Amino acid sequence: MSPSGAGLSIHQLQVAFDAIQDRLVLRVSTTANEEIRAHLTRRFVREIWPHLVRVLGGHLGGAATNREGSASEQPAKNEGTFSEPFKDDQLTRPLGSKPLLVAECQIEAPGAGRCRLILREPRERSLVLELDKSLMEIFCSMLRAAANVADWGLALEYDARPVSTPPESDETPKILH
Repeated sequence: MSPSGAGLSIHQLQVAFDAIQDRLVLRVSTTANEEIRAHLTRRFVREIWPHLVRVLGGHLGGAATNREGSASEQPAKNEGTFSEPFKDDQLTRPLGSKPLLVAECQIEAPGAGRCRLILREPRERSLVLELDKSLMEIFCSMLRAAANVADWGLALEYDARPVSTPPESDETPKILH
């Protein structure tokens, strides 16, 4: 699928800290052997976090299932230790080798139990991620772990509230940042 189209068929996700750039690098590989890279700034992560938590607790279904299969009050807090390393051999980069510098995010609810994150540069390239609850939990866990490594001093808690909640608070936010 096209990186700027209906969403990627995700094979692997990775979020790592780039100390030279002082940014997080989101790497997404697809089942079509493509890789998209995006830089996430401290400010962007701080601003988007409450909205991600709101989607996890709302549209994506409230209580999460932990590893033992029982319901818990918060999403699984895996700190980014995943068994399979990110494989980057023979991946093409349809958006080029330079990572997107994400400045905007649009969050949509395309269906029950699904979340669409559209990460974009201003008037430039974009990346569309179709996430279910499990992938959103993994993405949030990776953001937390990488922000912790970056030592940015962000309180990325699962009980965070959005900076501004629209009057129709039951709906998924449309535009952020």
